[in-house]
Amino acid sequence: MSAPSVSVIIPSYNTARFITETLDSVFAQTFTDYEVIVVNDGSPDTPQLEIVLKPYFDRIVYLKQENRGLAGARNTGIRRARGAFLAFLDSDDMWLPEFLAEQVQIFHKNPAVDLVYSDTFQFRKMLGMGTLVVRPLPFDRPLTFETLLKAECSIIASCTVVRKVPVIEAGLFDERLRRVEDYDLWLRIAFRGAKMAHHQKALGLRRLHNESLSADQKEMYEAWIGVMKKLAETLELSIQARMLVAETIRKAEAEMELFQGNRHLLDSRPELAEISLGRAYEFLRGRKLQLTLLGLRTAPWLVAPIVKGWRHILAISEITRAIAGGRLHWNWKHRQLYKARLRSEP
Repeated sequence: MSAPSVSVIIPSYNTARFITETLDSVFAQTFTDYEVIVVNDGSPDTPQLEIVLKPYFDRIVYLKQENRGLAGARNTGIRRARGAFLAFLDSDDMWLPEFLAEQVQIFHKNPAVDLVYSDTFQFRKMLGMGTLVVRPLPFDRPLTFETLLKAECSIIASCTVVRKVPVIEAGLFDERLRRVEDYDLWLRIAFRGAKMAHHQKALGLRRLHNESLSADQKEMYEAWIGVMKKLAETLELSIQARMLVAETIRKAEAEMELFQGNRHLLDSRPELAEISLGRAYEFLRGRKLQLTLLGLRTAPWLVAPIVKGWRHILAISEITRAIAGGRLHWNWKHRQLYKARLRSEP
């Protein structure tokens, strides 16, 4: 058999209930020169997963391994891949039918490009409440090592197609990382001079649910900081780049403290909130943060109710603007996501 142009790599861990939608979105692609590799990463729902996958066995390559995390599952798929291009898709996400066609077309138009990622809709299905869909915010900055390092752009793995050679040359995904392993790889690829392109069209559907690896914001901040420190230790960075890494680490640590402080306020723990917000203020010197700290030191019993009320107002305002701007499909029963936003966003 001749090698396909694209190898679609789908790691699966405890997502048997989602993967049918994922695979159906792949087999609905208008571009057809691809293979599909599903990697069972030691999933606890293997019996259910294999029942769900049975109708697809003649159209996929199915691999099983002991649990090695998302990075290890993707690496297994990469090593088995026959295509010149790798397309990553998490087993709870989906593509629109033209995703592969439009991504591959960019490579054909510009052979110098090594990686292309598209925008993605985010959605949350709620039992008996329909589906809420959020459109992406526009991003028009150049996609470089510096903008990646400063986290000014976000490359979603499930909407990324990349040439296999630069991934192999960069050393694949780092299997020591259980979070932001994709961010780490994109940085290493960019550092080696790979050219990246952003397709400013939403071609994917990213599922939001509480079991995803990105659900715990504190651990995501910690992982982000860990990647920054790893880069400083392992890459031969210029003095300017090292200064940028140090600045990014300080910012990430401050934002994590800000997130923790907000959580403590919502949980009515003003003493812990004052400690975390005080640490955040050392780097993030904003007027609102300064006033919050002053209130915590003079009338802590009053600050938490005020902050909670203000956050409700901001959340409602943000949602209203999103609806008015056509970014949010909404119905009256979507209060569950509204509450989740209040608790998860710093």
